[in-house]
Amino acid sequence: MTIDATQTTLAALDVLEAEYEVIPCDPELADTHEFCAHYGYSFHIQPM
Repeated sequence: MTIDATQTTLAALDVLEAEYEVIPCDPELADTHEFCAHYGYSFHIQPM
């Protein structure tokens, strides 16, 4: 049996009625700093 982590995560967020955005990411850029630099996101956490 294979567990699809993406579908499991999305299902959990839907149950929680959480707002989210799925952003495609090159696995080679999955490190937080590299991801932020490449895709133009701030590394700093912003208050909700």
